[in-house]
Amino acid sequence: MTGVPRNFVILFTPRCGSTLLSADLSRNKLGIVYEMFHNLSHVFLKDDNSLLRRDLDWNEYQEAMDAYRINGIFGTKINYTSAISLDAYISRGRPLGAGLVEVFGKEAVVICMYRADVVGQALSLYEASATGKWSEEAPTEDELAALYDMEPEDLWWIIQARVNEISRENLYIEMLVRAAGFSNVTKIRHEDHIFDREGSIAGVAGMLGVAVNDVVLSSRAKARNSKRTLLHRAFTRAALSPVYRDFVIDNRVPKSFVDEVRDDYGNRL
Repeated sequence: MTGVPRNFVILFTPRCGSTLLSADLSRNKLGIVYEMFHNLSHVFLKDDNSLLRRDLDWNEYQEAMDAYRINGIFGTKINYTSAISLDAYISRGRPLGAGLVEVFGKEAVVICMYRADVVGQALSLYEASATGKWSEEAPTEDELAALYDMEPEDLWWIIQARVNEISRENLYIEMLVRAAGFSNVTKIRHEDHIFDREGSIAGVAGMLGVAVNDVVLSSRAKARNSKRTLLHRAFTRAALSPVYRDFVIDNRVPKSFVDEVRDDYGNRL
């Protein structure tokens, strides 16, 4: 259908909730949302099937993307480093964003995924980096206790460094999308997706020009990403560290989110 986008891409920073959104979209046959262009500083894992690790011409990229279409829809997720690599590789010196437009098309749906609780994201990134647990397995209580066994000012610097890192990455994504001039751009906040996953899925489907009558939620990480679990993490980190609590109270996250935590835990935060 001319004028109706059939490609979509999720641009994200680490630990922002893109994996759950991708799984939910795939479960509803809105593409097979796989990280096809994964690249982390040009270092690949042994079993990484990313197209960026292969010297492919443009026709081969198109063939690979078509193989991942379902119901005529292609979807993928790209972290900010991979977005840089893909854009530079395809654009070959043309203006910023030209490569992404060539790959996905001007009318592709571009989803910028982010977390309102950037401090929680920063701590999640710290925890995953320190323990090596990036996927389904979460750090144990003992591991978390050890990670937060430090002076408050030391933890403050860790939080600040990670928050700054995430903020820079989100800013670059915003600049890249603006430079590319995509015509269908939306932002999805992780907290909003957690609280209304059906609504998020229906919204993306609408932008793709299709209808999802009976939304099916992915079971992937379902327990870890429930609303209660999200709030529990916020409360647990606040209990572990007054520094995190100070960031929250300092309105680093929306008041509505803080109120959700307080309501759920009887104003103990």
